Amino acid sequence: MLPPGLHPMEVKAINKQKFLAELGRLLTFMYEEDRQSALAMYSKMFDDVAEEQLLLQFLVSPTRQAVVLARAYDAKERKLQVHTQSRDDDASYDNTPEGELPPFILAISDLQQEAIAQGIFEPVELEGTTVSRASVHNISILKNLKLGIGDTITVYKANMIIPQIAENLTRSGNVEIPSCCPACGGSTQIRETNEVQSLYCTNPECSAKKIKAFTLFVSRDALNIDGLSEATLEKFIGKGFLHDFTDIFHLEKYREEIEEMEGFGKKSCSNLLQSIEKARKTTLPKVIYALGIANIGLANARMICREYRYDLDAMMEADVEGLSRIDGVGEVIAGTFCDYFANQKHRQLVKALLEELDIEIEAVDESTQTLAGKTFAITGSLNHFENRNELKERIEALGGKVAGSVSAKTTALINNDATSNSSKNKKAREVGVAILTEEEFMQKYL
Repeated sequence: MLPPGLHPMEVKAINKQKFLAELGRLLTFMYEEDRQSALAMYSKMFDDVAEEQLLLQFLVSPTRQAVVLARAYDAKERKLQVHTQSRDDDASYDNTPEGELPPFILAISDLQQEAIAQGIFEPVELEGTTVSRASVHNISILKNLKLGIGDTITVYKANMIIPQIAENLTRSGNVEIPSCCPACGGSTQIRETNEVQSLYCTNPECSAKKIKAFTLFVSRDALNIDGLSEATLEKFIGKGFLHDFTDIFHLEKYREEIEEMEGFGKKSCSNLLQSIEKARKTTLPKVIYALGIANIGLANARMICREYRYDLDAMMEADVEGLSRIDGVGEVIAGTFCDYFANQKHRQLVKALLEELDIEIEAVDESTQTLAGKTFAITGSLNHFENRNELKERIEALGGKVAGSVSAKTTALINNDATSNSSKNKKAREVGVAILTEEEFMQKYL
C-alpha cells in the first residue's frame, strides 16, 4: 500500500524531481553527445508509469528509482514492441577463447570456447534501428525459451541498447543441438557449471577461438596494441599472417600487403607497426593475462607473479596446492593455471613470446601496500573515479583485492547507494560486511 494520505500521482510528483536530478548525473557518462534528449526520454518514461507498486519502489532512493523505472519501462515497452519470426539462416560465429558455442544460431565468443548463440529473426524496427539478431547466451536459455525455427518471438532492447528475446509465443523447441562446431567442424560437448548448460567446441585449433584468443592478447589490459581490431585480426589470420602470438611482432614483413588492404594505407599501417613496437615493453602479469588461461584475470596474474617473485620458471613448475594457498586464487584457478603449463606447446609459446618482449618488473614498495590482505567489492556508479576499473586499479596498487561478489571475507562493499536493495547490498547485510560510500572508503583507506 501507498503511504497514508498520498495519492499515486502525488508520490510521483514528489519523486520525479529528484529522480531526474539523479539521472542527469548518471546520463553524463551514458549519453555524452545528447544528454538532454536522453533526459527528455526518461522523463516521458516516468510520466508513462503509473502502477502503484512501482511508485512504492521509487521511494527507496534516487539511484534505485532510476534503475527500477528503466527496468519497469523496459518490461512495459517490450510488450508493445515487435513480434517477429525466427529464421533458419547461416550463423555468424563469434567463438570464445575456450570454445563455448551458442545455441539457436551458433556463435563462438571467448577464450573458454563458450559459444554465444545468435537468435536470427525477421528484421524489425526497434527504437530507431533495424534488428535481426539477439544473443541467447547458453543452452539453458535456449531450453527455457523452447526456441525453434519459425517461432514467433517478442524482442526488446535491454537498456535500450542490447537486443534480447523477451518471450517465445509459440515455443516449438525444434532446434537441434549441433554435434559439430559450425566454425571449424570439430565435435561439440555440453558442459554444466552452476546448473547452467553451455555448448563447447572441443577443437583446440578452432579458427573462431583463435580469433578471440588474439583479440584478448591485444586488448587494453593485455598487450594493449592499437589498430588490431577483431575484424583486422580475422583478416590477418585468414591471409596467413598470424599463426601464434609471436607472429604479431613480425607483421613488418607483410607491410606492402597490409598497405594495400581495404581500410589500410601507408599511414595506418605505419601507426599499427609503431603500436606493436611500443607493446614490446610490458609486464609479466599482463603477459600471463594475455595468454587467455581460463579463469585468470589481470588481478590473479599479479598475485601469482608477486607470490613467485616474478620467476616464470617457478610459476610454470608450481602445483595446485602451492597456488591454492595464494589469497584470492583457490583450487579452480590454480587448476586451470597448472593445466595450461602442463602442455609443452604452451610452455614453448611463452618462452618464444618472451624473446619478443622487454619485460619490466613491477616494483612493489611494501610500505605502500596499505590494503594488503583486504578484499573489496564495488557496485553502482562512482563520483570520484572515472569508472570501477580505475578504482579497482587503485586498490590493487595498494596491495588490496577487488572481488566480483560479496562474501564473509570481504572487507567492505563500496556503493554510493548504501540504502538500495541490490543483491550485493543484501548479501553484505546478511554476512555483516560494511557498506561504504566512495567518500567513506577514501577517508578510511586512501
